[in-house]
Amino acid sequence: SCLDRNDRSILASIMPEARWFDYESLLGSQEAAHYYNLLKAVMREEGLEGDSALREAKRLFEGGVKENLGCPPDPILKAYRYFHRPCAKALPFCFEAHKEARLEPILAYFQAKPNFNEATGLPFPIDLIDENVTLPRRFAKEFVEEIEALLMKDPKLDKVDLSNNFLGVNPQKEE
Repeated sequence: SCLDRNDRSILASIMPEARWFDYESLLGSQEAAHYYNLLKAVMREEGLEGDSALREAKRLFEGGVKENLGCPPDPILKAYRYFHRPCAKALPFCFEAHKEARLEPILAYFQAKPNFNEATGLPFPIDLIDENVTLPRRFAKEFVEEIEALLMKDPKLDKVDLSNNFLGVNPQKEE
C-alpha cells in the first residue's frame, strides 16, 4: 500500500524527468510535507483517519521539534519541501527552500545539464558531499543487487517500482 512507501519512492514511480513537485499543488498545503511520515504512522499504528490523524501528526511534529531542536515549529514550517527529477535514470531528490524564495532560478540551476550528475540526479555541490559520506566502492551495489534479485523473484511485487526503490543506492560508486 502507499502507506508503506515514502514520498520519494512514490514520486520515482510517477514523476517524469525534468519536472518538479510541491505538496501545495497536490494537497493545497506545503505543511503536508512536514507531517507526511508522521501521518502515515498515526494512520497505520493508531488507526486514526482524516482530521483526527492530521491533528495527531501535527501534535507529534510540534513536540518533536520542541524536544529535538528546542524551538517552536514555526521556523521549520517556513521551509517548504520540493522534489526535482532532472533525468529519468535517477531518483527525484528533495530540497527545501524558504516559503518566500523564488523557485525559478533554483530549478533552472538544478535542470541545467552541466550542474547535475546524471548517475545520481543530484546537483554537483550536493553530489560531492554525498560522495564523501557514502559507503565504500561496490559495497552497497553488491548488497543491493543481492536483495533486489531475491525480491524480483516475488511475482506479487511490481518490477518497475522495485527497480525504482533501489535506483538511488550509491550510483556514483560504480566502476
